[in-house]
Amino acid sequence: MARRKSEKVTGECYKACLQACRELEAKDWKSYKNSLKVIDGSPGIYAFGKKRGKKVLYIGRSKHLRTRVMAHLQPSRREDQEANKKMQTIGREKLKLKWIESERQKEFEGCIIECFEEIHGYTPLYNKRRGDNPRHN
Repeated sequence: MARRKSEKVTGECYKACLQACRELEAKDWKSYKNSLKVIDGSPGIYAFGKKRGKKVLYIGRSKHLRTRVMAHLQPSRREDQEANKKMQTIGREKLKLKWIESERQKEFEGCIIECFEEIHGYTPLYNKRRGDNPRHN
């Protein structure tokens, strides 16, 4: 089921978000463990996947990539606790990660899932609908 673009998403922002998602898609998957050595505190968007297969499990954005990515495998009380638990069961050894740095990540809040769906034709397994989880950092 395709989602309707949120009203606060402007055409220019949506185009920028689509471009960011395409850049993310072009990146190679890296192991979670090795990624933590290179990922820094820049703002941007990120995606988690499994060891085998190219399907994205979760896509998100953050003001501080390193902190946010690490939080996904920590016990948490946040709204996305269910997704975090699922990723913990996959395990750090099998989990893959890719990311891009983007100062515009805050603008993508309302459209990152929609852009991903437009490019790939599916919603990542662990992403909830925007209305279910309106709070992201």
